[in-house]
Amino acid sequence: MSESLKDEIAKISKETRDTQDRINVIVSIFTKENVDYHSRESAERWNRIPLYDEMTYLERKLGLAQQRFASLMLQSVKGSTDQLDSSVRTLHSSKEILSKSSKRLEYLTSLLFLVAAISVVVSLEAAVLPKDLLLPISILSLVAVGLMLIPYWRLVRKIQLRL
Repeated sequence: MSESLKDEIAKISKETRDTQDRINVIVSIFTKENVDYHSRESAERWNRIPLYDEMTYLERKLGLAQQRFASLMLQSVKGSTDQLDSSVRTLHSSKEILSKSSKRLEYLTSLLFLVAAISVVVSLEAAVLPKDLLLPISILSLVAVGLMLIPYWRLVRKIQLRL
């Protein structure tokens, strides 16, 4: 909400309070004098026409001030709604970026696991197997590691689709 709008709302709010206070003072005067403040004829009998006219003028002024206040509040709500809409769009954009980064991280983590598994398998094979069986066993080991990662990738994809 802009400062000028806040200032205008504060000004109208003060004007409304001041007008209502003056109306209450006039009503209390009429009440003390047993004058029916709903009727101009009653005010006329007690020679209170100027006070009655002031009260009716203030009531109209109060109604206009309340309408202006409501209009300013609607303008304020619209501004806040626009600001919230902008924030939601920014949040949505940030969520999309985060989601893409999360997918990249998932694939990089999977690749890291694959490289780590391959290096462990190759190290074990080099230490245990004779040199002539090393290549065929290494190929089978790589295929086995790849097949083990397939269920992991599917599980991760299912979890991301739910999000």
